[in-house]
Amino acid sequence: MRRIFIKITPFFILTLLGLIATIVEIVLLLLSKDKGELATGILLILVIIFSSFLLLDRYLIKKFEYKKIILSEIIALLILPFLVLYISRETKIVIETQQPYYILVYSDKGISKDKIKSGGLFDHSLTLKNDNIIRLKYDLLNENHFSVIAPTNWNGHKTKHLDTIVNFQKIKIEMYSNNLSDETRDSIFKKLLPTPVRNH
Repeated sequence: MRRIFIKITPFFILTLLGLIATIVEIVLLLLSKDKGELATGILLILVIIFSSFLLLDRYLIKKFEYKKIILSEIIALLILPFLVLYISRETKIVIETQQPYYILVYSDKGISKDKIKSGGLFDHSLTLKNDNIIRLKYDLLNENHFSVIAPTNWNGHKTKHLDTIVNFQKIKIEMYSNNLSDETRDSIFKKLLPTPVRNH
């Protein structure tokens, strides 16, 4: 029994610190005037997770050689950041324009994922300046973690969408506008419209 508690591992230290920090957060939340039930519930789940990891770590200490566990946990902790980066990877197009609108046209022709340069270890990013009509490959709509980032100086935006088929080709048009009247927005949008199949 004494062996279980004396032998400290990296995983044990991290999970213990996480458990203590979570318990402190719960106490502070309960003492505050704004007692968020959702936040408290999430923190309680974290307590259960950290406690389970602590028990698992102590179980492994009892079953396996101490040096092997230390080495395995160090390797796992080195791999973990790369795994997190991979899971949270993004493919994004950043729009920079002085115009109050931009339009995305998804079809068989346009920018594909392989034309979006690497912007990090696993991320891909492409910045487009002064392009108001951006043609993208339709396949990007099915790409995980793909997003188009609106100009940073916008204070929100309105959207308008069209799904249509032209010459047996699926086309999706999305218009994003900032501080445009509905009449102006509709007028710009209509200039691009092919014969629609569905408009919404």
